[in-house]
Amino acid sequence: MRRNLATAAAILGAIALLGLTGGQLARAQAGASHPVKRFTIVAVEASDVVFWLPSNIEVTQGDRVVIAVKDMLGGPPQMHGFAIPAYHIAILVPKGEAKIVEFTADKAGIFPIICQIHAEHIGGQLVVHPRGAFGSRR
Repeated sequence: MRRNLATAAAILGAIALLGLTGGQLARAQAGASHPVKRFTIVAVEASDVVFWLPSNIEVTQGDRVVIAVKDMLGGPPQMHGFAIPAYHIAILVPKGEAKIVEFTADKAGIFPIICQIHAEHIGGQLVVHPRGAFGSRR
């Protein structure tokens, strides 16, 4: 019993020295090497133009990305599109509902976010920083 307690204390001490957070520890224990990045993107309107806000999201190559997409616009019920063509993502988002998009950002670069059903809408961009590049989080 004392040996188990000593081992547990040593492990906890090593974790404290490494400065691991609970989430980092859970990922390390699960064998996951990339964090999950979560975003909420909402359809908004300004000067009669609809766009997704925030318009730009940034992640690091290899991150798992989870985006909750919501259309909370006023006016008559309608549907808007949310697409990231480079990642083969294209969903329809009905007014008042949230849709979830999940993917792994496996390609570095800057990729357009568009509404695939309303060409006049302003899109945004997904910025995927190369893993290990200057300024990336790994």
